[in-house]
Amino acid sequence: MTILLAVLVALQGSTAPPCLGVMAQPAGFTWTYSGTWRAETEEPGPITLRTTLLESRSVGNMHLVLVRGFVMDFLRAGPPAEPKLSILVCSDGRLFQFTGATDETVRTAFSTWDASLLERSKLLLKTPLRSREVFAQDPQRGDPLYGWEVETVPIVSPAPRSCPRGVGTIYRLTYRTNPDVSIVDWQADLGVRGYSYQHHGTPTELDMRLASCSVITM
Repeated sequence: MTILLAVLVALQGSTAPPCLGVMAQPAGFTWTYSGTWRAETEEPGPITLRTTLLESRSVGNMHLVLVRGFVMDFLRAGPPAEPKLSILVCSDGRLFQFTGATDETVRTAFSTWDASLLERSKLLLKTPLRSREVFAQDPQRGDPLYGWEVETVPIVSPAPRSCPRGVGTIYRLTYRTNPDVSIVDWQADLGVRGYSYQHHGTPTELDMRLASCSVITM
């Protein structure tokens, strides 16, 4: 999923592309998500989000994708803000996201990328994914909080017909903290199938599902 990223993982005896193949789509590929959004005391309302892959390039053994409106980044932009740029980076089977204060900062990082910028990036995936594994805790803990916990889930519905077919297992990654929880569903060669977020203090909820895919002219 060149914008939402396809990830590397062992799938029932076969091997999916690095970073689950999430970053394998062409420039202009767009994932469209539909769902509901609720902020504080407001009633839940419908919302549509789009993630578009703008450019891709390789630097050494790293593959970079410049995307606008990454669905997992929605809360950083927040409605009705303009979707922001970020960089998805596949390196040694791990998928990272680089964000910046401005779009120009992100564009500059994309064009002048070096390995040191991984230290400023957020780890989203560590493949191969294994059920009950916990990764990205910093520092390490004795419980699954403040890290991504992996589980496999049955495929209850096929991908939208306009999207790549997707390969095998759906991996559900859950990030729990004391005040909130984020859940993202990944499928190899397709990317993010669904994303949800819930804050338990000041009520904030987001629930998005992949509705369609398309390719726009760049």
